[in-house]
Amino acid sequence: MGTVAHSLSHDIWSTDSAEGVHQALLDEKGCWANDKEGTKHTSKSYSSSNSPKSGDFASALLDALDEDLKKAKTPPPSEDLKIAKTPPPSAPSSGGILGSLNLSIGGDELQKVRQETQLCLMNGIHSASTACSSLVQSLDGYLEEQQQGMQTNHSNSMVSLAREELNRFSDSYHALLQVKVKELVSESCGNLDFPQSSRKGKCLHKLHDFFCAEKYDLDSGTFSNAESDERLNAGLLQPLQRCKLLSQLQRCESEVRVTICTEFSTLLSDMIVNTLWMQQKQFTDWGSLLLSKQIRILQTYASGLMSDETFHSDKISKTTMSLNNWELLSQVVTVLQLEKPSDWSIYQDTSILTIDELHRTMNLRIEFSTDAVNMVCQTIKGSSEEKPENKNDTKLENGCD
Repeated sequence: MGTVAHSLSHDIWSTDSAEGVHQALLDEKGCWANDKEGTKHTSKSYSSSNSPKSGDFASALLDALDEDLKKAKTPPPSEDLKIAKTPPPSAPSSGGILGSLNLSIGGDELQKVRQETQLCLMNGIHSASTACSSLVQSLDGYLEEQQQGMQTNHSNSMVSLAREELNRFSDSYHALLQVKVKELVSESCGNLDFPQSSRKGKCLHKLHDFFCAEKYDLDSGTFSNAESDERLNAGLLQPLQRCKLLSQLQRCESEVRVTICTEFSTLLSDMIVNTLWMQQKQFTDWGSLLLSKQIRILQTYASGLMSDETFHSDKISKTTMSLNNWELLSQVVTVLQLEKPSDWSIYQDTSILTIDELHRTMNLRIEFSTDAVNMVCQTIKGSSEEKPENKNDTKLENGCD
């Protein structure tokens, strides 16, 4: 058993080896294939109507590894045979799919292939992480049985070592998934760190332009026009609906989809908050109502990206996970909707805003006086400085008792 466990961890799932599943994933094996004419590449992705099964990708990778092992055992052909017939490569080299694409593919088609390939790759990485975790649980059960039988030997030590390695490999696959998701979301949806010339109208940049141009110093008359569904749908929803990556999320396993949505929601939420602060947008109470409606529209859309029949009982927890990334922006909206600065004391205990962030946000409200804002922030600062002393006093009192 110890030998088998070591072989599973080291030869198949190891992230330290240049072979096995990890290397196959880095080489994007099983993620794409040529069509009959050899002029178009498509990823072996799942249809939008069916959710992928957890083990499909890993099984495909293991089959590919079996083929590689068979080829390794076959004696090399003579030089004459090599000249007579050179077989085509079964998968792209270490450069990945982009290094093997036909130059005739256009920009849009190349982006589509790139996205489909990366989504398939992410499904595989997630399956690898899940497989390692499942093996850890199986080995835990085996070791527990051995302990109950009071059997301790060298084989069990090897099993324990393999279990620790598999647990580490699972974490490594999960970390790799996070990195790949960040890269893909930035590449497909946009990143404000990119230079202006390379943004090319991606959805995040279009939304950034929308919020940069938005006015929030509204009265009842201007609010009525600004909140029209037609205007907000055109400015907020259309860029998201036309994003090719977001439209393909049904191809992903649920955990991969959640990771992508979480990353995108974080970028979007941070972009909006920073735009409000950097441009020092001026708000009336009507303007805060408009912002609140805009954020609800975006949150509803982001939650809808994760809504799927495959989620079942996990749907609520996964949606909550995504909404947590909006918490900072939600609290900013709450501050802007206060009747007066001192009303923030109701929310202070659950606040994640720093004093500086609270001060910057309150100063955006036209009706809030500078003196009132400063007084609230100073009071909160004084309270936060007293809390450690109060805790120490409590410990001393308990000690005296």
